[in-house]
Amino acid sequence: MERRRMTLYGAAVLSLLAALAHLWVMPEHFEEWWGYGLFFLSAAAAQGFFGVALLRQPGRALLLLGVVGNLALIALYVVTRTAGVPFFGPHAGEVEGMGVLDLSALAAEAALVVALAAIARSGRRANAPASVEGAEPVRTGEPVPGFSRRDFLRTAGIAGALGMSGGALGLRAAGVTGALGAAGVAAGAHAGLAHGQEMDAGGHEGMVGQHGGQGDVDLSKFDPSKFLRDFYWGEERQEGGRTVREYELVAEDVEIEVAPGVFYPAWAYNGQVPGPTLRAREGDRVRVTFKNRGAHPHTIHFHGIHDANMDGTFELVGPGQEFVYEFDAEPFGCHLYHCHVPPLRKHVEKGLYGAFIVDPKEGRSEADEMVMVMNGFDTNFDTENEVYTVNGVAFHYQRHPIQIKKGQPVRVYLVNMTEFDLINSMHIHANFFDYYPTGTKLEPTEYTDTKMLAQGERGIMEFTYGRTGNFMFHAHVNEFAELGWLGFFEVEE
Repeated sequence: MERRRMTLYGAAVLSLLAALAHLWVMPEHFEEWWGYGLFFLSAAAAQGFFGVALLRQPGRALLLLGVVGNLALIALYVVTRTAGVPFFGPHAGEVEGMGVLDLSALAAEAALVVALAAIARSGRRANAPASVEGAEPVRTGEPVPGFSRRDFLRTAGIAGALGMSGGALGLRAAGVTGALGAAGVAAGAHAGLAHGQEMDAGGHEGMVGQHGGQGDVDLSKFDPSKFLRDFYWGEERQEGGRTVREYELVAEDVEIEVAPGVFYPAWAYNGQVPGPTLRAREGDRVRVTFKNRGAHPHTIHFHGIHDANMDGTFELVGPGQEFVYEFDAEPFGCHLYHCHVPPLRKHVEKGLYGAFIVDPKEGRSEADEMVMVMNGFDTNFDTENEVYTVNGVAFHYQRHPIQIKKGQPVRVYLVNMTEFDLINSMHIHANFFDYYPTGTKLEPTEYTDTKMLAQGERGIMEFTYGRTGNFMFHAHVNEFAELGWLGFFEVEE
């Protein structure tokens, strides 16, 4: 009886621990959708009440209810981490990530199922613990309807198999993170070498395989070198004596390669992250046909000046639907666009954003123009970034340096769309740049070599290199540089 009493206490503690885990993550799920939050609140309440009831009246019906309920929660966990969230809510069909707290709750539930099966298998009702108020003593030796040996073995086997599945999924996620971490450490070594030692005569190409990840991504699907200077001016036409530019943006669920061999399930405009760089001139009429071919509602919110019904906040565009955004391009400057569907954090970190440039009517001076969108990727879904990039691929401009001419002015449209981190930054080596915040003024406000930006901040950098050679640029948050946000300008005569 003593063993049975201790097992009861242990089972109650396991149920309460699982309840606390669900209660802890409940607020963030309410942020995603009220239905998800309500589910976690209900699960926490049920497991909490079950733990108390288990000490007061551990009858066969309660034991069976506990086994079935916790097996259902375990099964749901495995399904959401493999096939995706079933049926309901804004993340239906999306594969959820795994965290330490999740796996702890899973382990507690699996152990609880085994403990409950063992109690039922004992076949006898023990005297309730003397310290538990209200417990009803039962005659020693009174048989209690229990599970058969076969039921016990089946239950334990199911719980064990599900627990091993969860553990295997956790190890898989940890393996991805570990591989990225190793690449990051190597990249840090590269950064240190570049700062303190001379390059090989052939540049840094020979070190790419060691310090930038082995091999390269599939550039036939998305090439950051082409994206750098690729501006989408739309289809130009004249209507009523004014210029109208028509664009098409399509939201899609796609898998992208953010580092060699590292894939991420993105939501993307036109199948790429960042989305195309839209460009117009001040006063042009902008007409964007937005098509949603993804599995979730999406919108496009443009930073700039426009009517309320063109803001991308309330006019949700469901899967298979279309919407046309139309407004005047103003003010001139370096702007951005992104999805504005709650939970906003989710839709941004999944990749629905891009740059939107409006040129002043009088134009800007001649320069080698390029766009750089700073971003990050949460590859193991723990709400922290494991990969940082400029223009979507880690270390791309290390493997493929940006070629510029000595003495030629360079203009960089810099946009920060990094989620989960308060700031990102740009630092160029051996040079300074003029900086224009948001690009809405024609005179620079700073002359510097490093700029910090919060999410949504953007600006224009202008500089010229007067010497040839390979010059590094990177985030001046060292962790970001070591995890992918690092590249080179290759300055030639």
